Amino acid sequence: MLQTPAIRCPRCQGAHLVANLIRYPCGATDVGSLACTRCAATWDAFETPAHAGPNYREAYDAAPDLFDEEYALLVLTENVKERAHGTWTGARPAVERWEHREVLLRKSAWLDRAAHRIELDWYRRAFNDEEVDQANMHAVAAAVGLLAFDTSHLGQHTNGSIRADSTLWNGPGGARAYVRQEYLDWREAEEEEADRGEFEARRGPDGDLYGPDGRAL
Repeated sequence: MLQTPAIRCPRCQGAHLVANLIRYPCGATDVGSLACTRCAATWDAFETPAHAGPNYREAYDAAPDLFDEEYALLVLTENVKERAHGTWTGARPAVERWEHREVLLRKSAWLDRAAHRIELDWYRRAFNDEEVDQANMHAVAAAVGLLAFDTSHLGQHTNGSIRADSTLWNGPGGARAYVRQEYLDWREAEEEEADRGEFEARRGPDGDLYGPDGRAL
């Protein structure tokens, strides 16, 4: 029995669930839906009916796969660290607060996705209890960190419809639901920025302006 399951019945909050598996012609399986053995409620695996904000499909459907996002997050984190060191030595401009926040957001979203995937795969016996509990623990810690960051800055970085200080995020799973709201809004903003970038100049991490072709102006 999982000690800290993130997936619970939306009706009775029970954790005694069974997975309805999808079986593919190649022999692979995936979790299609879940059912509660206590009250017989059922829901799709990507849904989060007990929480406000977008579900997993809505939040992460346009996101890179977990491996690609992990690599991108590593590159982003190292870049911010390098620039922060350059700021300390006076060699580079200061790292903006929103850049630190982007690292927190993308890390939280990656851990949220990974933990959800690991917990679903637990029903296929691909992971053990300890691995699921550890994944959920890390996802919650990162999500709480993002929520605390946004709350401490008076919601200046919150772009979703529900504010960071809302009581809707206080219950179990609430912080991770906040991550999904903010990640979806960030992805949409990034797509809009990319569309504009095809025609407009942009300012790079070094502070210089670059044209649509990537060349310094």
